[in-house]
Amino acid sequence: MKSIALVQYGDPLASLRDVVEELSSLLDRTVMIRTTQPAVTVRSNSSARMTRGLRTLHAAEDEIELDVPVHGRAGLLAHVLVLTGARGPLPHGHLDALDAATSLVRAALDDPALPALPGRDDVLGDLLSDDATARRAALSVAIEQRWVRRGAGMRIHAVRVDAAVSTVMLVALGRRLSTSRHLPFASLGVRKGTLYLVSVPTTAPLEDAILAEAAGHGIRVLGIGSASPSAGAEDLEQAAYEASCAAELSATFDEFQPGVDVSALGGWLLLASSAAEPSQLKVISPAAHALYFEGSEYQRRTIETYLDVSGNVVTACGILFIHRTTLYYRLEKMPPVVRDALADGMKRSTLHLALKLIRMWEATGRL
Repeated sequence: MKSIALVQYGDPLASLRDVVEELSSLLDRTVMIRTTQPAVTVRSNSSARMTRGLRTLHAAEDEIELDVPVHGRAGLLAHVLVLTGARGPLPHGHLDALDAATSLVRAALDDPALPALPGRDDVLGDLLSDDATARRAALSVAIEQRWVRRGAGMRIHAVRVDAAVSTVMLVALGRRLSTSRHLPFASLGVRKGTLYLVSVPTTAPLEDAILAEAAGHGIRVLGIGSASPSAGAEDLEQAAYEASCAAELSATFDEFQPGVDVSALGGWLLLASSAAEPSQLKVISPAAHALYFEGSEYQRRTIETYLDVSGNVVTACGILFIHRTTLYYRLEKMPPVVRDALADGMKRSTLHLALKLIRMWEATGRL
């Protein structure tokens, strides 16, 4: 997993260009970012031009409403400038977007090889650093400062949102959740359009809290996944990966809405990690291939339901709303390759997993 700057934008100058355009759109104002080393000015407007060197403002009507310095590990990195023009004062509610933008500028320009600053945000931002040493050091500091708590109940949350949501908005959502006195969250930042949070032990319905905060700011959440670090884990990387897999499944299947913990996924996690391709289905499970390409939808649903309940006829009939005689008839009329799979332990297990894999491929447009 990559850092915000590398994954979300690419090179630092491209990162800054995207930040100014996203922030300008949210604030409905011209935004400029002036870096110090090297000296570069990135300005938002219709042409989105970039100029080398520190320059004076070109438009006489532009006035600097806010000048926010951005400090990193090596000192002052840049200034984020918000220009008023002919507009009124910046609404107070937009300040969280500006705060999020400054954190993205820091991520794009800062030198990860230098020691992290002692501030809470900088340490938490390093918990998912590319550098394993930085991740471990950050976790040690975060635990020592009680910003996170090791042990049972500590969870990493991955929040997947609609692709139309800008990174600035997503970072702002994370910061709002982490600064609420009523919620046990700390934001770890954004990777590949997914927001990562860490929570302390609680019995509160955290998925509902995330959905409510997101909805209040017009952000559509697709799925939420969570995972707990294993005992003795030196960093949070594996837990973040598992939470991301859970979030993807939550976004894909209704039964995992609004969120799901990786511990509840079982074989679904195996399927999500599978490198199998649809072209391999006939080799993996000829019975599943026959049901998908040659059978009917009711045949596939019958077999999947029957296997879901471990062959319990009464339970399967209740789910399918059919008489047991009808179920027996359907099973008898299945293609020979399917009946053969049902009679063999390994083939039956593979058929069951392959039918779930088909659902996943269908939901993600691969079939």
